Amino acid sequence: MGGWLLVACSDEGSDASQADRLRLLSATRADGHEHISSEGIRLFVTTADGASNPGTFTYDATQGWTTSSVTVRENTQYYFYGFWPADAASATSTISASAPELAGNYSKGADLTLYDLPPFSDKDICVVVGVKKVESTEPANAEHTTPTEGSYGFYAGMSGTNYVNLLMDHLYTQLQLQFCVDSEYYALRRIVVKKVSLTTSFGKTVNATVRLRAGNSAALKGAGLVDYEKGTSGPQTYALLKETDTPLDLVEAPAAGASTPAYSTVSPIYCPHRMLTNSGEYLSVETTYDVYTVTDAGEKGRLVRENCVALNKIQTNRDVQPGMRMKFTLTVEPTYLYVLADPDLDNPTVVVKSE
Repeated sequence: MGGWLLVACSDEGSDASQADRLRLLSATRADGHEHISSEGIRLFVTTADGASNPGTFTYDATQGWTTSSVTVRENTQYYFYGFWPADAASATSTISASAPELAGNYSKGADLTLYDLPPFSDKDICVVVGVKKVESTEPANAEHTTPTEGSYGFYAGMSGTNYVNLLMDHLYTQLQLQFCVDSEYYALRRIVVKKVSLTTSFGKTVNATVRLRAGNSAALKGAGLVDYEKGTSGPQTYALLKETDTPLDLVEAPAAGASTPAYSTVSPIYCPHRMLTNSGEYLSVETTYDVYTVTDAGEKGRLVRENCVALNKIQTNRDVQPGMRMKFTLTVEPTYLYVLADPDLDNPTVVVKSE
């Protein structure tokens, strides 16, 4: 009996020694090689024919990527898929290799489905598009070892040698709103923007399915690689500039051909690229602003109209893709056509142009 107990104990110890905590050295965006250094990364760990439970890497401001709930076993081939930030999508988010071209084989890629994403986010949500095995923390092998897009394989070695670098790509498109005042109108009035809100019919939450394929060096760019659908239905509004924030004193529209045009801007926001195209959904911006006279010294003078509201549709015919930066210029103009009248002067409108 003693011998059997000794053998069972020995086997259990051997199995435990084969498991090693996976350690993340760096996560880099595919464009610009910017390092991600905040939040957490959700990682799905798969073998060729099956998926294991996902785990999370966490980040510490002083120590970097410090903890991981991801473990790997020695001499085992894995394939990693995931997204950042870890809390951007629901914990029920999944991966699948059931597509016909994958035939259940995660070495060929995976379809990553993220549930309950926000339609607007101040985070540049990213998806893993490349994985690189690193065997030590030496600088030559660590931070400077950039994964290749479309490479998801990781062969786990002996305990203590399982480090990984991740390459990430943007899931959303960056939306930047910039404001100015028509030059002729700027000579007559000053505009102060107090509130800017975005509203979309796309839904209160968004589900996204990302088609990740081994060997695809285009990352998430291209038609059909990311599909969006409504999660929780109903319009959603996001405040880009709140009434409690510092208001924007709008500048004069730059002259045509200006080498360094200046605008008044609000913080950029990220959203699914489909929301910016002619997809049957709408994305609108509501701007609340005050109108002031101009003093003889060219400064802001007397308040003549308060809480003007302009509602503009944001849309483009361009081929918008994840990771693109889309700028829309909103210009305050008078409403008159031929004759300038006081009601027109103090009740301007806002027009939008995309870049």
